[in-house]
Amino acid sequence: MWYWVFFLFASVLQNLLVLRDLYFAFTFSFHGSRKATLPGDRYLN
Repeated sequence: MWYWVFFLFASVLQNLLVLRDLYFAFTFSFHGSRKATLPGDRYLN
């Protein structure tokens, strides 16, 4: 049943992406800039 493992991993990954978007929106509303987000964010942009 490898597809159950894949489904679980995909759902967890999607939840992490949603939490990251909420974190960015939260910090953006406070600082008005994405410079004060996660330290690894500069590698993604």
